[in-house]
Amino acid sequence: MHRMKRLAYASLATAVLALAGCASQKPAARETPTLGSTGAVPPSSPFANAPAPSAVAPSGQTLSQWKRQAAERIHAHNKQHVYVGKMPDVVHAVVVVQMTVAPDGKVLKSEVLRRPDYAASEAALAVKTAHAASPLPPVPSSAGKGNIQVAETWLFRKDGTFQLRTLAQ
Repeated sequence: MHRMKRLAYASLATAVLALAGCASQKPAARETPTLGSTGAVPPSSPFANAPAPSAVAPSGQTLSQWKRQAAERIHAHNKQHVYVGKMPDVVHAVVVVQMTVAPDGKVLKSEVLRRPDYAASEAALAVKTAHAASPLPPVPSSAGKGNIQVAETWLFRKDGTFQLRTLAQ
């Protein structure tokens, strides 16, 4: 039974990565880690010095564009936990977190929607990294007034590093 669960999780992770490859926008080019590196974002990474978000969302910005900027901010503020480069075909854990975000970008609440039974520490890290990046960019007016809820998927390797599905290579 345990083996079937692991196979099911591996299949789910493969499906998530396959869907991530179907995105219409390509992620920004990033450095590939060298052999023996940890995969953490190097200081020269485009995410290393991400500016703080402005107080107002750009006019005409879509929620999809905002989600990408929010993911970049989460990567930038948690670079010691981010894996740079192409994720392996089979990931260690897939964690889905739903965030409640105020119009100014402040992460008010994070809730784990899905995680493998064995990935409690990965789920806790996902929630921690979401809050560490707060405030995210201001929410676009196209999302309506008030707080929004948005889900993001953390893809973890065995070494504890992750990529967000929105930015996964």
